[in-house]
Amino acid sequence: MSDEENTKILEHISFVITGLNVFRDREDLLADLFNHVEAEMLENPVPVTDYRITKAVLGFMETLCADAVSEAQLEEMAEQAKTIL
Repeated sequence: MSDEENTKILEHISFVITGLNVFRDREDLLADLFNHVEAEMLENPVPVTDYRITKAVLGFMETLCADAVSEAQLEEMAEQAKTIL
């Protein structure tokens, strides 16, 4: 792709991610998100659409949540800690 096409793609990605309003207080995660989406969009020679960008954002967030601890797990840990103490 030409530099002009890549610039348009990066602007499109930025526009969509900004519109989703995610990670506004976490510049580090926002940069990681942008890099992830950029890599996904540039690796496949299919048109870059809002849908594909949003899907890539969700994929990135899914990987972040894979090791997250749920409220139920926290409660279970608290109960187990009570029985130990």
